[in-house]
Amino acid sequence: MRTYALPLALAAAFPIWFGCRHTQVEAAEAATFVLSDTMLAALKIDTTVIRPVENELRLPGKVTPGMRIMANVSETGVSFLKEGYPVDISTISYPDKIFHGRIDKVYNMADPGTGTMRVRIRPDNEGMLLKPGKSASVLLRYNEGVEMPAIPSSAVIFDKGKNFVMVFRDKFNIHTREIKVARALNGTSYVSRGLQPGEMIISRNQLPIYDALNN
Repeated sequence: MRTYALPLALAAAFPIWFGCRHTQVEAAEAATFVLSDTMLAALKIDTTVIRPVENELRLPGKVTPGMRIMANVSETGVSFLKEGYPVDISTISYPDKIFHGRIDKVYNMADPGTGTMRVRIRPDNEGMLLKPGKSASVLLRYNEGVEMPAIPSSAVIFDKGKNFVMVFRDKFNIHTREIKVARALNGTSYVSRGLQPGEMIISRNQLPIYDALNN
């Protein structure tokens, strides 16, 4: 085992951090890191879990005289919409306010000129701020119907055109592993390759360890 010092910049940021690095005969994990108790206390460890893959659609719309919002959606996107789904609504007139609403009706005929379909939204319209004729942007979040390993996006390190995580087994075994991120949304990264459910990863203060192992 070889004891090493952190780079000066890192040592200044973490003056009492220290550890040991040693190599193993593993193709994807060539080096491991041994944590001191001080370093361990500064880290956040998360567990890889299986979650439904979430996505979102943003639809352009306009407030109607009947105080509904008519929005346009592509034929491919309409399959994800169902009546009763909650939506968030934003407007240029009130850029700091998010209105809430639900899908009231999904029309099943496409506009032959644009190829889009129409969706009617029933907004809460708190304070009656939404006015007929005003433009609105409708945000819908939905599940894609598939599940993947999911981790906090803060755990992902992007370096040299690739994504990596620091896999934590115990304070004596921390490894760098390359992963493939299928999608990142709202602070969650969905991993299509490189992690299994139940594996633990470091999601805070992992960069000094990554730098020490990979420089």
